[in-house]
Amino acid sequence: MVMVSVLTIAFVKLATALGGRKSEVCEIGDTTTVAVICSVDGTIREEQIDRCIAPIVQALNVANIVTTESCCGHGRPGVIFMADGRELEIKTRKGEVK
Repeated sequence: MVMVSVLTIAFVKLATALGGRKSEVCEIGDTTTVAVICSVDGTIREEQIDRCIAPIVQALNVANIVTTESCCGHGRPGVIFMADGRELEIKTRKGEVK
């Protein structure tokens, strides 16, 4: 129950940050720096994350959900891997990445 609440708060913050804007996938190499939790020792470090999914990766890490890898897919379905083995697939509502 607590995890759901943390996720809800994280994604409400994400939606607010995005302001309802439509997000387009970025080009390969279009990254931004995001503070993430290191899956090895729990420290915070900065990593380069695809710009179009950086707010999602940041929201997960703020909610103490450790991410290990991510890629927006650059026109194909993307994925964010979490340290606990879960994967978050990146798609549009119609199942196509735009």
